[in-house]
Amino acid sequence: MNAAHNNACQLPCISMFYTVCMVVLIACLRIGFHTYRMEQGTPQSEQFSRDAWVAAALGLFESGGPKAVWVDSIAKSLQITRGSFYWHFANRADLLNALLERWTDEQTKRIISENEAQGGAPRERLLRLLKICAADDGRLELGIRDWAKEDGKARAVLQGVDKHRTHYLARLIEGCGLSKSEAEVRANLVYLSWLGLYSNAAVPNVDQRIQLMVDLCNIMISRGKTSE
Repeated sequence: MNAAHNNACQLPCISMFYTVCMVVLIACLRIGFHTYRMEQGTPQSEQFSRDAWVAAALGLFESGGPKAVWVDSIAKSLQITRGSFYWHFANRADLLNALLERWTDEQTKRIISENEAQGGAPRERLLRLLKICAADDGRLELGIRDWAKEDGKARAVLQGVDKHRTHYLARLIEGCGLSKSEAEVRANLVYLSWLGLYSNAAVPNVDQRIQLMVDLCNIMISRGKTSE
């Protein structure tokens, strides 16, 4: 009876002991796994930041469009494992959204901000802006526009960029002494002319593109009417 009583008393103790051991073991495994991730992933995530992934994606996009932008391709170009990617992005769509955001920031917002920071009269700022635009080789610009024909997200971003750019052009042209309505018309003409230069095989030279944009600017800020 005493032995049976002792065994019955020991069972809860043994059960509690095993429970505590399992809790400690699970905690140790979690700490070990977290430490392993930090040791294996953190150096790559620090060395190859979100910006590095986006920059590499833009490079591939510029040469091959969105179909060239894949996680494995970028990892190969950076000579790292793809595991670093998931420290910064949920999936490929997240990366493509970041690519569009970077293009918008660098090719529109930053250019306008820097142009304004340099100051000058409206005509000076307009000429400087057009020279910057004409100096660009257009590969990324045309790639985004081709992509926008097939992708709704890219199309929405492009429409916002076009609106932002033409609004800024119109403001500069209006500052040269034209009415708001006339400035809007001429801003669109200047913008479309700039885009058209990229598809004009007769103007392959950067200096020629810049000179054409300067000539166009001088025409557009003259007081002659472009419409009735």
